[in-house]
Amino acid sequence: MKKIFEQLLNANTAREITDILEVLTEDLEIKWLPVGGRGNNQSTINMGTDPAAGLVERITNSIDAVLDLEWYEQGCPTDIDSPRLAAQRWFNIQDGKLRNIKDASGKSIQELGKRISVTLKDSEREDFPTVEIRDYGTGIKGEDFSKTILSLNDNNKIDKLHQMGAYGQGGSTALSFNTFTIIISRPHKILKKGNSVSFTIVRFNDGGVGQKKLGWYEYCVGDKHQPLSIEIPEDK
Repeated sequence: MKKIFEQLLNANTAREITDILEVLTEDLEIKWLPVGGRGNNQSTINMGTDPAAGLVERITNSIDAVLDLEWYEQGCPTDIDSPRLAAQRWFNIQDGKLRNIKDASGKSIQELGKRISVTLKDSEREDFPTVEIRDYGTGIKGEDFSKTILSLNDNNKIDKLHQMGAYGQGGSTALSFNTFTIIISRPHKILKKGNSVSFTIVRFNDGGVGQKKLGWYEYCVGDKHQPLSIEIPEDK
């Protein structure tokens, strides 16, 4: 599993992911579950028409994860009713607006900026780079993938007024512009103790010619229908 995980971390092309899936299928007998628990999820996920908007939604997810971690570390306060107020109180950003950041070179802003990174990597097509989005927020427990990042129209953010997400589907629109989507997460120790890192691969299944009217988006799982996982010490 360690070798497969390392290959996944370094994979930038669809061919590399296909090769990894072949190994996973043969050695681990992975199974596939529909995103959102819906066999008919194409219409919801394909509702986005702009790949850039889908990408921004993924970045928004990362911002929410950073805000959520700070919320936990602040003792889960109940007097924060918007992301802007959270940004003002916790990160000293006036009115929670980027335009109010006077000195982008300031140490506090630089440290805040390190919590999320967006990296463009070479792929098989020059005009379509592989995009890696990484954040140092709460992270997601493997057993919660289906209820959070791989859910559709769920209500896991409805009562979290310090986060931007609400409808539970914005980030999923990014899936329709990718051949594969890799999701890797280590939950912050504030949520779960241990060294478990969970991961999965999302793909589109066309259902087979002449067999299904519509295809669907699905993700691979291992034992007990949970995302794959590996134990990695926190200092690695």
